[in-house]
Amino acid sequence: MLYLKDGFGRKINYLRLSITDRCNFKCIYCFDDKYNKNKTDLSLNDIIKIVRASVNCGINKIRLTGGEPLIREDIINICQNIKKINGVEELSITTNGYNLMNLLKPLKESGLDRINLSIDSLKSDVISKIAFANSNLSVNYPQLIDSINKCGFKNLKINTVLLKGYNTDEIKDFVELTHYNNLTVRFIELMPIGPSIDLFKTCFIDSTCVLKVCSELKPLGMDGVSSLYKMDSYMGNVGLISPVSDKFCRFCNRIRITSDAKIKTCLHGSSEVSILGLSEKAIEETIKKEVLNKPYSHNLDLKKKSNSVRPMVSIGG
Repeated sequence: MLYLKDGFGRKINYLRLSITDRCNFKCIYCFDDKYNKNKTDLSLNDIIKIVRASVNCGINKIRLTGGEPLIREDIINICQNIKKINGVEELSITTNGYNLMNLLKPLKESGLDRINLSIDSLKSDVISKIAFANSNLSVNYPQLIDSINKCGFKNLKINTVLLKGYNTDEIKDFVELTHYNNLTVRFIELMPIGPSIDLFKTCFIDSTCVLKVCSELKPLGMDGVSSLYKMDSYMGNVGLISPVSDKFCRFCNRIRITSDAKIKTCLHGSSEVSILGLSEKAIEETIKKEVLNKPYSHNLDLKKKSNSVRPMVSIGG
């Protein structure tokens, strides 16, 4: 089996591919209005070429991100074409869920394996504050979660960015989602990147606050970059993702490609290399070269500020 390794011996098998930087939400920690005046989508041809080249290097897991990937009208066609590529062992997507309900069945039929659902609050008024969303963008998340499970998607993960003063009073409510649902709720520390550099000063809270609120949680070990916990008799799990307080760079197995076709080997690094217009073979060689130059770690714990020149909406979650 082909393996892609960086200069520190880490196996890199995971590509987060942003197919658009457009989004119907404007989350306070993600969206940057100044940047988002120039919206970009990767073409289907570029997507397929990038995935083929990545697989040829040793990548076997593909996650489609945005922006909001379900904004793309051709999302089903994108998934179908990616799943036809020999070597793609898992295709997943990260979404805010707004357009998801009516797409569940066709996405499942297209070959999509997994869904990560970004939910920062279970209250519509708080969602509006976090996402600058009007009432028309509200989502019935309990109903959506039930529909995702009934549709046959496995290992549903819910991603919740911890925001002091916004949603930390809902920690128990999120943990309760794991009571009768076989899913993982993952609490993610706010990262000082893009518009959240200033937000970080007032809204950052250590992920261990979850353990203080729910002291009954018992550790299970690691799942990738997530520390897993579980409540007795609950079906699902709780994950803590701590990029600031307990950085997990030593476990990093991923690279990112933005919707304007630039490789980022570190989310918080400033280095970007364009592969737009390159042949499949040239993309493959560029990926190999950039992975060898992948830095060992970020410096968020020291600088409290990302080196990335982009906000999250233009990188992909």
